[in-house]
Amino acid sequence: MTTVAKRIAPAAPIHLNAISDVMLDLYRRQLADDPEPYLIEHAEPRRVAHQARVFRWYAPYLPPDGAILDLGCAHGPDACMLRKVFGERFELHGCDFWPNDKFRIFREFSGMRYAKLTTNLALPYLDETFDVVVASGVLEHAAMDYELLKEIYRILKPDAKLIVSYLPNRFSREEWVSRNVRQAGFHRRLYGIGETMQLLKRTGFFPIVPVRHQSFAWEKRLENVVFSQRWIARFSGILRFLFPVHVLSSTLCGITQKVQSM
Repeated sequence: MTTVAKRIAPAAPIHLNAISDVMLDLYRRQLADDPEPYLIEHAEPRRVAHQARVFRWYAPYLPPDGAILDLGCAHGPDACMLRKVFGERFELHGCDFWPNDKFRIFREFSGMRYAKLTTNLALPYLDETFDVVVASGVLEHAAMDYELLKEIYRILKPDAKLIVSYLPNRFSREEWVSRNVRQAGFHRRLYGIGETMQLLKRTGFFPIVPVRHQSFAWEKRLENVVFSQRWIARFSGILRFLFPVHVLSSTLCGITQKVQSM
């Protein structure tokens, strides 16, 4: 049985500049408190702007309310964007291996309930706890991605959603340069669209928004001449078909739903 993706209207318009400004301010304040190299890398304005676009892409598929887990959250940028746009609509949680007292500025802004992980084999939550799990740049770092997906399946409620983003693309030009030229900063495990779809299905997740290349190059160009998001989506789809340069993008993304059977 197939599932049709259902969108909802956000509680407020999602303005990319407003989100980026809030996030950049959080980075500025946090780095003044603790110049963590990991944060310095992620505070680059273009990187922040791209993350805001990814958030705007998946936000329409969030439920009306409920509990959301920012899995492998680090400083919790997704949780912060959720709090900025939706206010108190969601109960936000986060987990990672970082210490509890790290990233104070970000954690206070998001108001997430943070849990420090002690093992990579189990998540510290009861069965069917969450309505959404956001896995942003997470699966590729798990020692066993299949086992992590099984844990995510366990803690999600029936029909709940798993949002996957920043999954390193097997054909990424950036990954190729990092691996073969710089010989540093590359991911040990890369993914293709087909194998990712199969991995998700084998662990109980049906893609309601198929795994795609996480590129917004055409959308950014069209926004200068087209003002309707619906038409931007249509035109960008045509351009992606005619000029498939997006296959060399750095990462993949997709939206899936926990199912009881395929």
